[in-house]
Amino acid sequence: MGQVPVKDVRKLRTHRWQRRDSSCDIDVRFVLAITSEVLHNRGMREDERRRRFHDLHVSGTFLMPNPHDLGSCRLLSELGFEALATTSGGLAASLGRRDMSVSRDQLVEHVTSLCAATDLPVNVDAEQCFPASPGGIEATVALLAEAGAAGCSIEDWDPDDACVEAVGLPT
Repeated sequence: MGQVPVKDVRKLRTHRWQRRDSSCDIDVRFVLAITSEVLHNRGMREDERRRRFHDLHVSGTFLMPNPHDLGSCRLLSELGFEALATTSGGLAASLGRRDMSVSRDQLVEHVTSLCAATDLPVNVDAEQCFPASPGGIEATVALLAEAGAAGCSIEDWDPDDACVEAVGLPT
């Protein structure tokens, strides 16, 4: 990540994760920070992340672990993964709520903070993509793109009916 000027740091935490066994010795240290430089250069980073995300899909199968907060986002970013994917259940649990009960504003805020904390492409578990919210699915996708998402998925589970939606219904 390089040096972060102290005057620009809005949130600063240092975490350490260490694993030692006979086959590996990993020592990961990282700082959670959102600086004015990160926010200023964000547009250029988003285009590059989306290009990398597209290239990963073209090249074949890849693994996207699920950070549920800034700490797990930073940790997974430093462990060599090529992309990350949010988890609606993890976000909801971190807020003390049930899956599929988070508001669109809460999701967008979460995605904004994760995308600011990593240079990796981030795919968003957008639940049903909030079709009943103002602007519906189209507005949700636009908001997630503005937040820095490289992609998103739309869930086909209907929590009101407790069943999978019929094919073609979300479209």
